[in-house]
Amino acid sequence: KRELKSVYTRFLQSGTPTVVDGRIYVLGAARMARCFDAKTGEVVWEQRLPGEFTDEFMMSSFAVVDGVAVVLCGHLMGLEAATGKLLWEGDVQKTRGTHSSPTLWTGGGRPLVIANAGGEDTICVDPRTGAELWRVKTSGGQSTPVIVGNRMITLANQRRGGLRAFELSLTEAKLLWTYQRV
Repeated sequence: KRELKSVYTRFLQSGTPTVVDGRIYVLGAARMARCFDAKTGEVVWEQRLPGEFTDEFMMSSFAVVDGVAVVLCGHLMGLEAATGKLLWEGDVQKTRGTHSSPTLWTGGGRPLVIANAGGEDTICVDPRTGAELWRVKTSGGQSTPVIVGNRMITLANQRRGGLRAFELSLTEAKLLWTYQRV
């Protein structure tokens, strides 16, 4: 058990902790990212992420790959997994989000991150640099993309957007089908 000071918000901070290589990564209130030793519960690092704190709720979990912990904390960011040092930030408007979690995909034999960004789009980025490889309109703003092999499924924020499946490549995500029934 580990208790740490936080700030009051009216909303739950409900991202699922991510466990990788004996470490636990979690995003909490006031944009506080933390990494714990999974065996002892000791804090490995704490990092307040950029952005002005308002009474907000952050629900993103971390995607940890290739030494980088990627999270949506107002917008997409990449932290050095070992130290918590901020490596890169996505564009504040084009990669904005708080509810969805980035997810991992191996494309072309290399680890990549896919995230819903900006409310309407899903993007694929290089986890080391944050460089965007492609962007596609999915309307999947608050859901987390599901990746199976080279296929991605997103769920739109509105019923008319429906459930959508895409074929992934290093250069694009091609729409395969849409299901809009209840």
